[in-house]
Parts: sequence; C-alpha cells; structure tokens
Amino acid sequence: RLSVLIGKVPGPLVITLGLRSLCRAAMAMAKNPVVFALATGMGLLTDKYELAVTNFIDELSDFEASEFMKEFVHAAMYAGAVFGMLTFGPLSDVVGRRVCMIATSLLCLIGAVGSALAPSETFLVVCRIVTGIGMGGEYPLAASHSAENAQDSNNGGRNVGLLYLFGSGLGQLLCPVVVYILLCTGLPDDAVWRGAFWVGAAFAALGLVLRILTTEDSDKFKKAHKKREQSSVSTVRALQPFAMPLLGTALSWFLYDVIEYGLKQNDAAIFHANSASIKDSVMTVALSRLLVIPALAIAAFLPSYMQMKWMQLLGFAGCAVINLCLAIFYVDIHKENVILFNTLYIIQLAFQSLPGVTTMGIPAVIFPAAFKGTCLGISAATGKVGATVGSYAFAKLKNDGHISWIFWTVTCTALLAALTTVALIPRWDGSNLDLMEKAARAGDSKGAVGILYAGPTKSKPKAADLESEEAETSEESTKEGTLSGNSNRESE
Repeated sequence: RLSVLIGKVPGPLVITLGLRSLCRAAMAMAKNPVVFALATGMGLLTDKYELAVTNFIDELSDFEASEFMKEFVHAAMYAGAVFGMLTFGPLSDVVGRRVCMIATSLLCLIGAVGSALAPSETFLVVCRIVTGIGMGGEYPLAASHSAENAQDSNNGGRNVGLLYLFGSGLGQLLCPVVVYILLCTGLPDDAVWRGAFWVGAAFAALGLVLRILTTEDSDKFKKAHKKREQSSVSTVRALQPFAMPLLGTALSWFLYDVIEYGLKQNDAAIFHANSASIKDSVMTVALSRLLVIPALAIAAFLPSYMQMKWMQLLGFAGCAVINLCLAIFYVDIHKENVILFNTLYIIQLAFQSLPGVTTMGIPAVIFPAAFKGTCLGISAATGKVGATVGSYAFAKLKNDGHISWIFWTVTCTALLAALTTVALIPRWDGSNLDLMEKAARAGDSKGAVGILYAGPTKSKPKAADLESEEAETSEESTKEGTLSGNSNRESE
C-alpha cells in the first residue's frame, strides 16, 4: 500500500519529505553524546592514524628516493599542518566551527586517497601536504568545539582530554595493528602501506558523513560570535593583552611536539634496532601504543581532579627523568636488556600523555570563545613547527646511527618545557573562566587576563554572573524590539 501511495506522490515531494526526515533524524543523533564524540573525534583519529602510517613508509615502500626525500616525507605533513592551523583556526571564528570541520575532513579524505594511489615519492609528498592542511585544521577546530560544548566550564579540559584519548590513543594504536594484519596476509610490502592508507581514507569518509549530518556550532560560540559582530575592536587588538598566556601555550606546544612527533615518527626504527624483522618492530610499536592506553585514559579524566598546569609540569618532568635514564644506559640495555628498554620507553610514553592532553586542553579553555579558534590555531601551528623540527632532526640522528642522542635531546627539551609551564601558564577553575569570558565579551581584555591569572576563586559566582548577562542581553533585545515597533508605527 505504501509503495502504491508513494507512486501517486510527485517525485520532488517524496525527495523533500525524505530529506526532512533525514534532517530530523540527524538532529536527534547530534544530541547523542556517542555520536557527538565520533563526529568530533573522528577527524583527529584519522589524522593520528595517517601520521603513524608515515612511520612505516621508509621500511615498506619501494620508491627509490634520496635520504633527504625520505626525511622530507616525514616533514611534509607538518608543513601543511602549520598552514591549516593558521588558516582554519581564525576562519572558524568568522564562519563557524561546523563549516570548517567539514572542510578539513574533506581534505583529509583527498590526501589519504592520493597517498594510497601515489605513483612516486614526490606525489606522495604533495598528498601528505594536503593531508597535513586538513590535519592542521582539526586541532583548533575539534579542541575548541569540544570545550565549548561542555555544560560546565570545569569540564572543558576533560572533554578535550577524551578527544585526545580517542585520537592519539585509538588512532595511533590502529595504525600498527592494521599494518601488522596486512603484513600477516603475505601481501607485498608496497601493497601493505597503500592498504593502510585506504583504511585511513575510510575513517576520513566516515568522519565527513557524520559531520555533515550531525555537527552544529555550540550556543557558547553563537553568543560570542554575535557579540564579536557588534564590536568594532579588531582581533589583533583584542588579543594583545593575551600575549603572555598565548606565548605560554604556543611555546609549550612547540616543545611537546618536538618530543611527541620526533619520537613517534621514528620509533619503528628505534625498536627495529632490537628486532629481527619489520614485522616484529611493528608489533612492538603496536604493543607500546596499547600499553599506554590506560595512562591516556587517566590523563583524559585527570583535568576534573587536578589543575592542568600541574598536570603538564608533572608530565614534562617525568619525560625528562625517564629519557635521561634511556640516554645514559642506552648502550647497555637497548640490546642486552630489551624488556627493560621497552618498559622505560612505555613509561615515558605514559608521562608524555599528560602534556599531550594539556597542550591542547589549556588553550581550548583559557581563551575567549570569540577568538578561541585563532589562539588555538596559533598555538597548534607553533607546535607543528616543533613537530617539523623534531621529526627532521630525530630522523637525521636515526639515519646517522645516533639513537642515544635522541634521548638526550628529549631530556633537555622536556626540562625547558617544564620551566615554560611554571613561568607562563596560569591556574584557574570554572568560575575564573566564566568571569573571564564575561569580561572579554564586554570588551575588557585586560581585565579578562587579570581574572585568568588571579588563580582559582573561592566563591562560585558563575550562575549569578550568567543570569545577569542573560538579563542584560534580554533587556537589549527588548529595547531593540521596542525601537523597531515605534519605527514601524511612525512609518504607518
């Protein structure tokens, strides 16, 4: 009966009704926290997965390339990422998070498909740059979107922590697992790394569909965007008082990415020094990623119980101590005591997860929503410069056979990052953030920064402040409506 009824209804009407039903279903799905997490985090998961694939290209590809080109493949993605962060971060403050998140997913999909089909090393580098642009945009967009959708300002850091767990934890684990499974099938090495890129393309496609159907800009962003449109103050002028926290977040992210990407882009070779085959080294990398998942889970929820400033300091201090041990005793343990070497490496990865959460989480919560994307983009782009430096420098040390020097470099970098955290990163709680946001919306950027560095507040003025702000907004709307009504009557 239904088919007969539909057959009598004009085609365009059927399509319209179907689209409306689809939109209603998508809106209902968007309120589901699992769907929200998938739509927001799938982009970062894809990026981390795609980044990890590069880790195995040197060992698996049959391209005849110079050592410079091999090193440049590692750095190409970061060059694109810097551009993507500096472009999509500020752009999202103007056109919204949703539009930019869809655009970055599309770029990641194009880059993954192109990498899988790459006929040469040069073409692969171009595709990695395209992927990097999309990947770069993901960091400021996903982090700001997650933090802005927190119902309580105290939970913004936790939301970003869960995003980091989903992306860095699951994404970096999936890559070596997929590569290992493909190696076990007996496929040629060239087909293995291309197949890994095809799996990444599938993740990117899923993220793109979810974002088109379910992602919306948060109410917090919409309110801040409306205030920004009414203000005549430029972004540069509004950001000037935030120079100190911005320097702190940018420099911390730079130093962290020197460690994070320098190690993880080369750890297949580090473990390969202890393994008889590439398959064994891939499995070792996969196990190291799996064993660090509990630490990532703890780091994701820790912002609800511990100041993110102290989390970051603890993480960098732990990295410095463990890498100092690896540097001093590398010659003695990297072959004779493989279990101890791998254990120490996994412990330093666990400490590394703490600043992994905070370097993304701190700029996602301490800057006003009106230019949060811009500040996150600047911080993340500075971080990717560090990733480029670390990836290229560590690859150079690896190729020259100076593996122990990598750990000495990490030790010094982590110590400098700890000092940066103490000197420049503020302490806050949810009440600080709400008062800071209100001051920033009122145009008092200097007052907003003062509130941010005042430390956690004893009282909880958030509810009263928000009610007052809503009342002011309502009063303004009433006045505008009254003026509009008077004007209409005069015209009549």
